[in-house]
Amino acid sequence: MKILGERTTFQPDHSSTSYLFYSPQRLDEHARRLAGSFSRRARVETHTAAYTYNVEGYDLPAGAEDQLFAGPFEVMVSESYDWWTFAFTVPHSAEALKWLEPFDEVTGPDDTGIRVEPLKSGGKIKVTIYCRLESSGDWMEPDKDPFEPFVPRLLDLRDEIARGDPSGLRLIAARFDPTRWKPPRQASEVARWLARNIEVDANGDEDGDAEDGDGDGGR
Repeated sequence: MKILGERTTFQPDHSSTSYLFYSPQRLDEHARRLAGSFSRRARVETHTAAYTYNVEGYDLPAGAEDQLFAGPFEVMVSESYDWWTFAFTVPHSAEALKWLEPFDEVTGPDDTGIRVEPLKSGGKIKVTIYCRLESSGDWMEPDKDPFEPFVPRLLDLRDEIARGDPSGLRLIAARFDPTRWKPPRQASEVARWLARNIEVDANGDEDGDAEDGDGDGGR
């Protein structure tokens, strides 16, 4: 082996907080201005708004997330110090809120879990999943931004729920707390992909499958 050269450098030690918001419809001028108003470094494109904060303590302004969701945005993927937040919205109705509310009680280890809340404007209900991801999972796809694989899958999960099918959300709830939530007998491949990539406590359901359970999603 022949050494061709030598260079001395350093590796900075810091983490960042990043967000990606996605709208299925093209952003109009009003939506683009709103998305760009929250940060001078906002990257606003045809369907997306992205934000990255490289300094600890800097973040989206309070209320920005709900303002974006009240508009055309339907999905958010966020990562900070290896903690992930996934959020999506479904149309608000009394019926949808009634059967979604029990998922607001799903709690896993270390403040992971699911939250459900109606937005103050926009006629939507926001469903948020807080988690860490399996280090050996298949969520990392070669040559792709790590956020990209989640957007279409969260849209599919949102569409399932909007059609009145909460089986995917039940499977994820069982992943967080298998002692209180039973996985459904059947769940979509999208839900299974999301569930198996969520890191769980050592005593949790390690396989994330939807083969067992009585299908009622009860606790």
